[in-house]
Amino acid sequence: MDLLTLKNQALEAIHKVKAYTKKPSVGVVGDMAVDRFVFGNVDRISPEAPVPVLLVEKCEDKAGCSANVVRNLSHLSQHISFQTHIYGFIGEDEGSACIQSLLKETCANAQNHFQKDVHWVTPIKSRYIAGSQHQLLRVDHEHAAEKKRYAQNLPSAWRESLSQSSLMIAQDYSKGTLSENLLKELVELSRSKKIPLFVDPNRNTSPNWYRGATLLTPNIDEAERLCGFSLMRGQSDDLVVKAAQKICKDYDLEGVLLTRGKHGMTGVFGKQGTELVFTFPSFAREVYDVTGAGDTVIATLGLFSSFGIELPIAAYIANAAASVVVSKVGTAVASLDEISSVIEQIH
Repeated sequence: MDLLTLKNQALEAIHKVKAYTKKPSVGVVGDMAVDRFVFGNVDRISPEAPVPVLLVEKCEDKAGCSANVVRNLSHLSQHISFQTHIYGFIGEDEGSACIQSLLKETCANAQNHFQKDVHWVTPIKSRYIAGSQHQLLRVDHEHAAEKKRYAQNLPSAWRESLSQSSLMIAQDYSKGTLSENLLKELVELSRSKKIPLFVDPNRNTSPNWYRGATLLTPNIDEAERLCGFSLMRGQSDDLVVKAAQKICKDYDLEGVLLTRGKHGMTGVFGKQGTELVFTFPSFAREVYDVTGAGDTVIATLGLFSSFGIELPIAAYIANAAASVVVSKVGTAVASLDEISSVIEQIH
């Protein structure tokens, strides 16, 4: 498929979903977090230690991790009719209170399905930024590794609601929501109800936990963990295709969409990843911040797939969406107009 044809099909798909009368439902399960950005200026070095002194000017909190997937879906829903559901655990800590407030404020059209656990800690990732984009430090507040709490099973209330989904997304940040048992039950639900399950994996999670999902969306580091060999930073198309097909075969998947940063995307689908193989380059844009780009990819991919858009076209649109958010500072989202504009610039 040549890029000009793909461009035209992608623009047609965006126009098509805007006009759809059916209303698919996308369910997002995973680790929620608060992305906190502390902006300021540095004009001196501390007299106490050789470190810069940040004079804070403003602080912004945004929904992060799986909540950012929902935020992306909600932003897209300004022009598309569909339902978004988010499933996660909350506690009685600052992060849990903050994430509920953020979702209510920025994702008013999303339906929340929260399980209360008084011991649960919602991570807060604080990034200290000098000027407009220079990150000085990141500080994470979350469970100590030895005390991490894992959900043991898929809550029955979630199961009933997820059974009505057109597509399910599992976003794994290895913070405790997606345990081995919960992922296994998600796969069983996906297969028994014939609901596609897209998973954004994490390199700190055992690859076997993802066995049987419909599709994985790993980056290069995660793909190396899954396939067991070096991908040379994703420079070789042939090597990446070989890895994606091996991942498909080894973990009983229907497909893999491997994100390669500046080298674009590669997708394989069908019989051990051999029925459909495609690769396309990234959209040439200046990169300011890659925070949350994977969330944008799987949200956009899942959304268009839930409307029945073919995988290569949905992936191409997701690639364009990622190029939009990396050109912004912080945990950003892309609108359909921004995505269309990026695609239209391709000659």
